[in-house]
Amino acid sequence: MNKKITILFVLKALETQSSKDHPLSQTLMAKTIELYGIKCDRKTIGRDIKVLQQFGYNIQKVEGKGFYLEKQNKGEN
Repeated sequence: MNKKITILFVLKALETQSSKDHPLSQTLMAKTIELYGIKCDRKTIGRDIKVLQQFGYNIQKVEGKGFYLEKQNKGEN
C-alpha cells in the first residue's frame, strides 16, 4: 500500500476525531493507522501534519497534548 495514504488517514482523524478540547497526539494517530496494516511512526505523522498545514488546513497544536483541525464556521467564506 502506498505510504502516502497516511496523510489521508491523518486528515480524516483530525476532521472526525479532534477538537480544541480533544486534540490527537501523533503517537495515537500512528497507532490507529497501524491498525489498518500501514506501518507508520510519530515522525511521519508530524511530516504529514506540516504538509496539510502548507496546503491550507488550519491545524492547531495544543502543547503537550496534540493537534486538532480548527473548523470554520458555516457562515464564513
